[in-house]
Amino acid sequence: MQDLIEASIGFHSSVTGSETNYPCPFCIKLGHGSQSHLHVNYMKERYLCHGCLSSGSLIGLVRLLYGKVPKSLIETKDGNEVSSIIRKTINDAFRKATADQEEEEQLEPVELPKEFIHLTKKPGDTMGEIARDYLLGRDVPDRFIEEIGAGYAKEGRFKGYAIFPIYVGGRLVTFTSRAVCSTGAKAQHAPNSKSRLALFNYDTAADMHAKRVFIGEGPFDAWAFHHRVEDSDAGVALLGKVLHNDQARLLDMLPCEELVMCLDDTEHAKTIEFAGKLKAFTSKKVSYILLKEGSGDPHDNRENLDYYVKHRTEYDAVTSRLSGLRKFL
Repeated sequence: MQDLIEASIGFHSSVTGSETNYPCPFCIKLGHGSQSHLHVNYMKERYLCHGCLSSGSLIGLVRLLYGKVPKSLIETKDGNEVSSIIRKTINDAFRKATADQEEEEQLEPVELPKEFIHLTKKPGDTMGEIARDYLLGRDVPDRFIEEIGAGYAKEGRFKGYAIFPIYVGGRLVTFTSRAVCSTGAKAQHAPNSKSRLALFNYDTAADMHAKRVFIGEGPFDAWAFHHRVEDSDAGVALLGKVLHNDQARLLDMLPCEELVMCLDDTEHAKTIEFAGKLKAFTSKKVSYILLKEGSGDPHDNRENLDYYVKHRTEYDAVTSRLSGLRKFL
């Protein structure tokens, strides 16, 4: 890990206790007048700059520096045999599916916009402050922003958008965005997206070994469930109203006990349909939640999600189809 980091940002300038110190590669890019120190703790696998407040896990730092997590690091991270096997399985499946899709659709590699700026707790410009305030205002905690490596752009096609990279098996498969101070479309996505493989927040769910994984439509739905009811809960998103076979296979690979489908309040039939499709790909427990009609999406219902989770329904091939119109009173 240290060799990878130093190959990108240079040799460390000093060591203080358990922290190895480097010139911060983010301060100037984020608009700060001076370059502070990036403090890296290799024991705790965390980094922090007190100047621009860039912080996060070392895996996240490698992603920011290289745009992906190298295969060698995925397979040996922590020396943890279980994590290594899980990550290798996901990585192998991702490589095969990516190769198949690229051959079929002749896609170019996905890259973040060249104008992408990493979003920190202390943005160096007004656009960054607006993007951060927008996410905080939508009940997205700083640690969630940090986990996915969110960013923004102050020029180019994505000017005025908060940008959410989406990694699967350490590889960037796409990114999505939300307009925070733009008159353009509500959301824009990466060109050449590998949509069949795209699951927002997937790597985080894998890394934390979530016990339950809740599946919604969009990023804010995923965040609504993430650590919401139980700290071991994770939320992921399909980025739309389609469940691809490759997405179902990837969900099956997660080291969780239960997968819970929860789409918007207008999608009861599709919620049950997707739960059934998912069950065909996995031996895990599969459940679903039908939000009360008129209540909106999971993000709109985040204050009541403990109730919905408690009353979720385990998918059954016969009874679930018959209860397609079931509603919460």
